[in-house]
Amino acid sequence: MQKTSILLVIDTEQYSGNFEREMTGWIVGNNNHGEMYDRDMYLKTHSAHPELEDYFSEWQTEYCGSYIFDEEYGRQMCGIVVTPGWSNDGYGQHSKLPEGTKRKWPAYQSVGIAIRKTLPDDMIDIVKQLAHEFANNYNITITGLRYVTETVTTNTTEEEIK
Repeated sequence: MQKTSILLVIDTEQYSGNFEREMTGWIVGNNNHGEMYDRDMYLKTHSAHPELEDYFSEWQTEYCGSYIFDEEYGRQMCGIVVTPGWSNDGYGQHSKLPEGTKRKWPAYQSVGIAIRKTLPDDMIDIVKQLAHEFANNYNITITGLRYVTETVTTNTTEEEIK
């Protein structure tokens, strides 16, 4: 049996553990518990985008429902993800790595949102717009978006006990 997990990853230049849940709430319209983050900011920014109601509805019905497993918090809709090309010095200082340089410790500057399937181009355009709006409000620099796909194969065997 195979199970495929997909993350929509938003890469930034800041430590993402300070904002991954808020950014996810901004982009998908809610958090793990069906509640919106920072409702006042959400309503203020999104009141200018009435067309997003269909987007949020489609997101909830078609794309949500997949989770990242966190050892401390269990199943989560989002989490922090290692950012390629960046390193952590072990004291929380992140830096961009020169080409071909090996990192000592990973830098978690990316937000991963668990999704059931990849998004169509029109939804990706809205994700980019919302991610940049969120980033502008919190002084965060976005460097890109990407998908991370993991496929796990499970083999099951049965043996009769005598």
